[in-house]
Amino acid sequence: MSLIEYDESVENLKEAFNSFTELAEGGKDGRGSKTKALQARKLSMLLGNQLKDFRSLSISNDKAK
Repeated sequence: MSLIEYDESVENLKEAFNSFTELAEGGKDGRGSKTKALQARKLSMLLGNQLKDFRSLSISNDKAK
């Protein structure tokens, strides 16, 4: 595990959370925004997987110190 891989993981999570927030806010209205709500739900599943992967990277990073 490298520091670059760790940094990339953090940046990917930041981007995914920003996208999720935008989609979830857009899906709040209920007026023609069902697509955004659906996209937010799908992205939440991806975020869950990315967070699991980040946990593994973080543990490996701590052990390497």
